[in-house]
Amino acid sequence: MLPSAPLMTPTQGSPSTRLDEIKFRQSLVAFFVARPHVRDDVRRLLSGAEDATRALQRFLLGRGLPSDLSSLNSSITAWISINRRFALEREQELRERGQLNVNEWSCVDTLLGRMKDLAELSVRITTSLTRTDLSAEPEPEPEEGEGAAPDPDSLATEVNLTPGAAKWTIRPEWVLCCIAWSRS
Repeated sequence: MLPSAPLMTPTQGSPSTRLDEIKFRQSLVAFFVARPHVRDDVRRLLSGAEDATRALQRFLLGRGLPSDLSSLNSSITAWISINRRFALEREQELRERGQLNVNEWSCVDTLLGRMKDLAELSVRITTSLTRTDLSAEPEPEPEEGEGAAPDPDSLATEVNLTPGAAKWTIRPEWVLCCIAWSRS
């Protein structure tokens, strides 16, 4: 099951009867049918995202773990990459055609407009976690001044927070920050 499956189920179980919503969904389908390369790229990027809904539910129940932060970060990173992929496609079409078909892109713009920019949150998650590989030698602790936050633009290529044979822990200096953030 894909990580987005729990989010798709309500939509699939109760299709919209609103004409504007139906037309919007049809426009999105037409956009991806006309651009199979974009569809394949978005699919590949979504496959790297984890189940953010489940991780958020655990946090709301007060049972969130550092690995749940990692799961949230993988979803945010996937979203950032998808957003960049659409920007690249828009730029390439503009170069090739000299103009964009506003009707084709309006559904994508609407979809992207519904999503918030979470790059700053991803940077905070990244800088708050440390990973200990259970199958490798431990990494040395960073020296003073080396713990600077990564640039959000480099996040998708430089940061890998995938769970696996590793133990995730929250850096002690971030625990209070996480507690304050959860209460806000």
